[in-house]
Amino acid sequence: MVKTVIIRKRTIFIYGLLVLVLAIGVVVLETFINKSNNDEYITYAQAAKMIAYANVDDTQAFETGEVWYKPYIEYVNINGYMQCEEPDDYIMMKDVYILSKKLNAGDTTFESIGVQSLSQLNNNNRVVTKQEFIDYYILLLPFCSNGKEVERVELGIAGTPAELNVSEWEMYTTKGKYIFDGIIATPYIDRQVLAIVRDNRLLCIERKISDEVDYSNVWLKYDNNGMLYVNFYGVEKKLKIGRVNDDIDNTLADIHLSKGKVKNISVKKDIIKGKVLSVTNEYVEIDEYGKVPLDEQFIIYDNVSDVKTHNYDEIIVGYSLQRFIVANGKVCGAIIGEELKHDNIRVMLKTTGYKDLFHNSVSLSSDSIIHITCADVQWDIAAGESFDIDSNDERLATGRIVLSTDDGSITINSIKRSQGNPSYKGNIELALYDEGIAVINEIDIEDYLKKVVPSEMPVSFGVNALKCQAVCARSYAYTQLTNNYYSEYGAHIDDSVSFQVYNNTYDSAEADEAVIATAGMVAVYNGELVKTYYYSTSCGYTADVCAWGSDEDNYPQYASVRAGTSDYNADIKSEKTFEQFITAKDSSDYDSEADMYRWKTVIGISELTAHFNSLIGSYLRKNGSVYILENGEPSDKVVNDIGDISSVKVIERGCGGVVAALMVEGSKETCIVKGENAVRSLMGNNKCAIITQSREIYNDILPSAFCIFKPVYDNGTLVSYEITGGGYGHGIGMSQNAVKKMSETMDYTDILKFFYNNIEIKNIND
Repeated sequence: MVKTVIIRKRTIFIYGLLVLVLAIGVVVLETFINKSNNDEYITYAQAAKMIAYANVDDTQAFETGEVWYKPYIEYVNINGYMQCEEPDDYIMMKDVYILSKKLNAGDTTFESIGVQSLSQLNNNNRVVTKQEFIDYYILLLPFCSNGKEVERVELGIAGTPAELNVSEWEMYTTKGKYIFDGIIATPYIDRQVLAIVRDNRLLCIERKISDEVDYSNVWLKYDNNGMLYVNFYGVEKKLKIGRVNDDIDNTLADIHLSKGKVKNISVKKDIIKGKVLSVTNEYVEIDEYGKVPLDEQFIIYDNVSDVKTHNYDEIIVGYSLQRFIVANGKVCGAIIGEELKHDNIRVMLKTTGYKDLFHNSVSLSSDSIIHITCADVQWDIAAGESFDIDSNDERLATGRIVLSTDDGSITINSIKRSQGNPSYKGNIELALYDEGIAVINEIDIEDYLKKVVPSEMPVSFGVNALKCQAVCARSYAYTQLTNNYYSEYGAHIDDSVSFQVYNNTYDSAEADEAVIATAGMVAVYNGELVKTYYYSTSCGYTADVCAWGSDEDNYPQYASVRAGTSDYNADIKSEKTFEQFITAKDSSDYDSEADMYRWKTVIGISELTAHFNSLIGSYLRKNGSVYILENGEPSDKVVNDIGDISSVKVIERGCGGVVAALMVEGSKETCIVKGENAVRSLMGNNKCAIITQSREIYNDILPSAFCIFKPVYDNGTLVSYEITGGGYGHGIGMSQNAVKKMSETMDYTDILKFFYNNIEIKNIND
């Protein structure tokens, strides 16, 4: 239901006179602002900002200081986009010419706006109007490094620091929050404008479109004294509206303003509540209500945490934390009124061999009675009886099918794991998608952990070691509840190595004991849950997040440590020092007895080249840490073949000696590979044996990126690379094989604090 509230008009003469005086004042002020800033033209400072953001890779690269335009002026001058001496001077035609030539724009780039040749602009000292420069700028964007990320958008400006309690240069709009340094925005408050933006940066207000503006799905509070407090997408704004004819306090509404004055308020009061089963950018699926479409301007207002607003992608599936406000058949907003109390987790079960997320058919049975719910129909099947269904079954078209038992387990006969057909406590849900049937196990987190711990760590390591694994698995699981990786399918995680391996072995009394003994215990850093990464084996050192190309200063809980008892202290980032380290063995290293502590492989050039070229195209298309060098500089060039590999060289090592960057030279291209995962994948080869401390194995990727690359020559011809390394896994966080040794003499809490920097072990329920 949407109810329109009419604002009463006051007719008191004094009030009207006051409004008139204020209006005249605003007009005079706007005239002064526009005149002093001469909005008809554009300065070098304003143009430099627009040019910089169209070319720089990272929009966070520029920091706003006392002189807002300084970093932009420096950027364009250094890179030759302009020759600016006075930032307040106006742009001239000749400046557009310099910019166009630097960007290698075509001679007829501006033909559509009447400039037949760039030469018409050369040495032309005529001042360019603001609109002219914008027209030139839009046509030059295809020639800018990141011009495709610059957009023209229509938006209503709700407020700036002049009206709101927000940071300097922070603007709130109908399209979200923007940084608007250097832009005069006050005349456009509560107006609709056409703007040029990139990401969260407002580059230019091109012009006002209308004095009318609508703010959709805002949260209202009203004090009965004519003052309306409006939560505009996360910040509060006060509006004087006088008395109204209905209760609008604590409601979601659309409000319409004209020339900054509230004209009407449309209140939305219909509320639904229930467990969220799935979420996409188009709908939210709620238990007993089905899939309800989301309004385009859906927003969540948070009455629990310090974060004032959220978007749809922060709705947590499997829980009922919010009240949803509905109008015209759509969910317009939600109010979070409850804290997340961690108790269950929803796991998407993959097919046999973890090959696929979706199943063509599913067969289930139990040693107990199975209760089945499908739409509004419920029925039971007897113990031992099979329930079979495929993706063509009409029952799946009616919604989710839920299977449960009173206190038993459900076996999925159509899936095989290492122990055979796996059985699951909790509920099993079946949902139909275009790709097939999603099978989801909703289960109590502690019961989930009892099947994760033995799947992730050998139970032969002992209960004390398994306690470490239990705390890590629990901490990791809790962090995944809010990540919403599979929220569109109604799950938090899947059961594979992409998250944590779940239910891939027999139950274990030792694992159960470890989970029960540590019930609720998690790793916390500065009050926040730690995503407790772990891996099989270290080489004697662990890494920090530099192994993934991240800034270690942002993740101080992951520190590189010496995983042993020796006082070995050398510059392990040095190539020579790391080579001496990785080609030797130290019995005091906690992992020294593990099979993968040291390993070696030899890969022929032809095999290395073939494998590398089979993957390089996909890595380059991801536009991430792997790229082709052109004239010694990174490029966005995509190739499927760098030619025959002639050189592999480590150009950067991170903490612990992990390869942070690798240069691979081919007969056609030179490639830079960054990040341990890309290094391991591109440089591995399952056709070549990896010699461990006790055996030979074959693997698609290198065991770790703690390794060195040595060329092997035959009569002066490069024939292969000998790769010597240590450890198995990414190397960040806890080494499981190290824990096996450490648990003989150390308590599990001390072991965890060894691997994770400055953490506390706390009960999440406290």
